[in-house]
Amino acid sequence: MRAVVPPSVGAHGVTRPTRLHFGHYTSLNNFIDWLPVMPYAWANMSLYQHPLFTIDLNKVIAVFQNEDDAAVTIRTDDQRKIEVATASQEEAAEFLNEFADQWEKAVGPLLRHDKYVFLTAAMYSIQAEGEEVYIYFRDHSVSFPLTDSQQALGLLAELTRRWQAAIEE
Repeated sequence: MRAVVPPSVGAHGVTRPTRLHFGHYTSLNNFIDWLPVMPYAWANMSLYQHPLFTIDLNKVIAVFQNEDDAAVTIRTDDQRKIEVATASQEEAAEFLNEFADQWEKAVGPLLRHDKYVFLTAAMYSIQAEGEEVYIYFRDHSVSFPLTDSQQALGLLAELTRRWQAAIEE
């Protein structure tokens, strides 16, 4: 059914119908039918609310506590970073764990290592290169330097095992 208003007079006195447009909807009925569904479009959005910011947990790909710093960095899938400063390293660790717990409930399995937490669905690969292990994402990587290549291979095996276990959950 198309919404059509009475004909209008166009150029040179030619009568033609004028159509109402409802965006990409083909009729007013389709538009009206869509309206009650609209709130559900955001039903999958899980928000984390902090006193200074709100973030969609579905966009987060990594969270980590900065080395020797009382801050936590949240990295999103569009390469944005939010740094959350805390009063102490203990508070940073507490914030990291609290955030990761809520994040995991919202999006599913995460891979935790040391002071890092990664979204398993965003990971592309884990590789050992010499004395370092890299976790690769679409646009960046995170490296873990170790003392020798045997430790790197051991960490690669452990992270791969935990990644596989997380995927199977």
